[in-house]
Amino acid sequence: LGVLFAVITASSVYTGIKCVCFDFSSVAEGVLMGLGVLWGNMTFVLAKAYVDRVVAPKGILVPTLHHRPLTWNSNLVRRRCSNCNQRIRTNKAWTSPGFNACVDCFRDHTKKQKREEARS
Repeated sequence: LGVLFAVITASSVYTGIKCVCFDFSSVAEGVLMGLGVLWGNMTFVLAKAYVDRVVAPKGILVPTLHHRPLTWNSNLVRRRCSNCNQRIRTNKAWTSPGFNACVDCFRDHTKKQKREEARS
C-alpha cells in the first residue's frame, strides 16, 4: 500500500508539472490532463478501502464480555451462555470459538462498554 501511494504521488507530481508546462490548445485538454491526478488518487483510496475491508476483524469486540470478536450465529443447538450459564432458547447468539453469549448478556455488556467509553 505504501508503494502504491508513492507511485501515485510521483505520478500526480509529474502530471501537475506537465499541466503547468504544456501549451494546451483548449481548456478541455488541460482539464482532462488534470483528471489523471484525481483518478490516481481515487485508485489509491479504493485500494486502501479494499485492503481495510479484507483484513478487518470479523465480528464485534466487547472486551467486558470476551477477549475475541463475537459474531452472530443463528444455528446454535442445545447451547448455554458462557457468561450467565442460561440455556440459549432461541438458537441465536453471539459466538466466538469456545464461547457463546446470549442476546441479553451481549446487550448488557455493550451498554456497559458504552458507559465506560463515555466516562473516559
